[in-house]
Amino acid sequence: MIICVTGHRPDKLYGYDLTDPRWQDLKNIFKEKLIEMKCTNAISGMALGVDTIFALAVLELKKEGHPIQLHCALPCPEQCKKMESCGYCKISGNSYGSENSKSCSRSL
Repeated sequence: MIICVTGHRPDKLYGYDLTDPRWQDLKNIFKEKLIEMKCTNAISGMALGVDTIFALAVLELKKEGHPIQLHCALPCPEQCKKMESCGYCKISGNSYGSENSKSCSRSL
């Protein structure tokens, strides 16, 4: 199953602190749904907010041993450099195939 998620930016929901309990609750909901739906490939547009929390949920599942890959649809090759302070590079750099990717799309 392939699942793609995109959503609101932080200023439209719970703010920029992704450790806020509401963001963490959303991340846990994503994890539950990804397991329930037997997702093997997850796609995130990597915008700050919902996209980022979804990507983090996928990476946590992967770390826990679930057979899932994260694919990051980066808007441009330089996007990571523009957003270093929010952990963007860490997320997109851990994507499936990221070490070989020179395009705007990375897979985790």
